[in-house]
Amino acid sequence: MMREVAIRHFGRTTINALDKLGIQIIDTITIPGDGEMPMANGTTGYCVNDNGVGRVLTWQQVKDLAAS
Repeated sequence: MMREVAIRHFGRTTINALDKLGIQIIDTITIPGDGEMPMANGTTGYCVNDNGVGRVLTWQQVKDLAAS
């Protein structure tokens, strides 16, 4: 199920590139923003399994990782 969400957010090409690097997106979270209501203006964070190491990345960081 998470793979389908990841494909919707990034496209199949990006997800396939991550697979070749041994990286999978395993969940999403909200990264709090600033101000009085930080969760209301947060951004999406992507929890990834990077060859056995858990990381939380932004959308752009995931795209950059897939391009490397």
